[in-house]
Amino acid sequence: MLNDEHALRRLAGLSDAGRLKAMLEGAQRLRNGSRCNIAEADISDLIASVRCGDETLDLQLNARALDLKASEVLKWSIPLPSRKPFREAKLRIDEERGGRKQNQQLVQVLVNAMDVQALVLASSRLSLSQLGKREGRCRKQLTKLLRLSWLSPRIVEAILSGEQPRHVTRARLLNTDMPL
Repeated sequence: MLNDEHALRRLAGLSDAGRLKAMLEGAQRLRNGSRCNIAEADISDLIASVRCGDETLDLQLNARALDLKASEVLKWSIPLPSRKPFREAKLRIDEERGGRKQNQQLVQVLVNAMDVQALVLASSRLSLSQLGKREGRCRKQLTKLLRLSWLSPRIVEAILSGEQPRHVTRARLLNTDMPL
């Protein structure tokens, strides 16, 4: 933070150029005095208190550590994220008010996918190519539909209730590379 003059300006809320300059010079001295490692004594001088609330992390900095008036305490609130960040990609299905109509094309794709799954399970000795020839269907299409038959139940429920995200279309669903 000592390297970010803009954050320090916002934090201090100073309008007087002389006091602002003194604060930035104090931050620079702190920064240069410690090079890459800030000593514990510097940190304890700089931070007056840290309080973690429900929605914010509140910091109070000692102004005298930044060469401002000794009586000043700078307050800084950092909003906490509303939910924990995830590292893996997830499809979020949020409820929407007003209820949407079922997308019949998506429902039909799901029905076809379940039919293909039943066909494959009933003919477990045949490959998808052999099944395609026997049924008069394309092997690639059978593969795509078979993958869709193992779609997450939450996604299937969302599609059946018409609450899937707007960008989910028949073509996008069929062309999504999903792991077997």
